[in-house]
Amino acid sequence: MGVENFIPKKWDTGIQFSLRKALVLGALTNRQYEGQLSNGSKLQINQAGTITVNSYTRDSSITYENPDSASMELLVDQQKYWAFQIDDLDKVQANRQLMADYAQEAAYQVSDTIDTFIAGAYSEAGLSVSAATVSAGNALVNLSNFQLSMDEGNVPSQGRYFVTRPWHIQDLVQAATGVVGHTGVPKVFNGTPLATGFVGTLNGFTLLQSNNITYSSYYYPMAFTRDAIAFVMQYMGTEAKRLDSYFATGMRGLYLYGKKVTRPDKLCTCTVTQG
Repeated sequence: MGVENFIPKKWDTGIQFSLRKALVLGALTNRQYEGQLSNGSKLQINQAGTITVNSYTRDSSITYENPDSASMELLVDQQKYWAFQIDDLDKVQANRQLMADYAQEAAYQVSDTIDTFIAGAYSEAGLSVSAATVSAGNALVNLSNFQLSMDEGNVPSQGRYFVTRPWHIQDLVQAATGVVGHTGVPKVFNGTPLATGFVGTLNGFTLLQSNNITYSSYYYPMAFTRDAIAFVMQYMGTEAKRLDSYFATGMRGLYLYGKKVTRPDKLCTCTVTQG
């Protein structure tokens, strides 16, 4: 049985599907630019500037302005791969469930790496909330400060996301229910699951949890809209090959991707300590 039959195209498709399903932050980004990257590692993004509103006087001429435009570069400079080898080719080929497990594990590990990369976007946020030590006692106040910052920044109220660590979500749940130790999803959180990590909605935010929210000495939760962060991924494919020095077949996948904070005025963060 040849190597060409070892990785049917459905495994390649399955890995891509599992990857998309496993993404938390990656699923909340603007991915409209992916089809524009034909070669190279740079993508030019042009954005429309502000249009001025003027007073009109009847029967008088009007002035046409030349609106400003902003241009920025998105670097597709992240290159990641996974690879493993499998002995006893025919036995593994017969085990379809095992191959599905490998596909899902590979997709999870890549999605985890991508989400960690995107979480680093907090450092480019144009909006911020005063540093806080967050506990169940003040979690709602902290969330309302995120809301206020975005309201005063004229960020549209629709489509706002708040992504933070599980302990922070638990504090919000406890604060919203008034029940310390309550870890379930309370009735105050409305909605149905939209993506991996989805918890519910509160204070105008869709809440999601992710362990990839950046942590050094502090945590950096992020509130944003989908157009705040642009993400481009080129999936380079999965392939199998016979290994010269072994009676085994190698399986590998390669990924190329990059991100850009295109609207820092729609991204808000806070330096948080767990209380």
